Amino acid sequence: MTFLSVDAGPLRPSRRWYAVAAVTLLLALVTGAGLAFLPGRLGGSVGQGVPAGRSVPVRFAAGEEADRMVWITGAGPTVPAVTCEPSALDVRELEEWHSVSTTGDEIVRSAGGRQWRGVLVIRAEPPGRYAVRCDVVPAQPGLELSIGGPPWLFGVKARALTQLGAVGLGMTGTVGGGALAIIVAARRSAHRRRLSLLP
Repeated sequence: MTFLSVDAGPLRPSRRWYAVAAVTLLLALVTGAGLAFLPGRLGGSVGQGVPAGRSVPVRFAAGEEADRMVWITGAGPTVPAVTCEPSALDVRELEEWHSVSTTGDEIVRSAGGRQWRGVLVIRAEPPGRYAVRCDVVPAQPGLELSIGGPPWLFGVKARALTQLGAVGLGMTGTVGGGALAIIVAARRSAHRRRLSLLP
């Protein structure tokens, strides 16, 4: 029979392939965990300081860059309510004002040696410069506000997509690493049987 012509030697494939399977699984799980952690933590900028209760000029762009993020620092574990209201500066009048709370999205970033948390996404229509006043209730000493750019990924849609991607990567790594380990084990077992039949 054909298998009798196989030369005796070490089992093939080598055990190194088990390590490849383990690394495949580990990389997929680590990447998936990192992906689940991403929303609210990449990109964005803290931007300009905003004294609570005072109006500051803020320029709102058009299109994908229309949103601005209101950040807070020094709030401790309980984030107070932050509200912002605009008034037109170099535009004729305000047509639309969007203000959406993001306190439940855990949007955080470090800047200036402090931890900032995103609390509001604001947008004004039409694009242009507005005077924006932000108030904090209840007022607390040591609180600072700023208006900057939002992260690249945030909100319910981004969180759902990244969690779906994380689960998909974990499943792919588990199935791929497990299948590779099974194939290696099966081929090593078959090779062992062939070698045992050699004279």
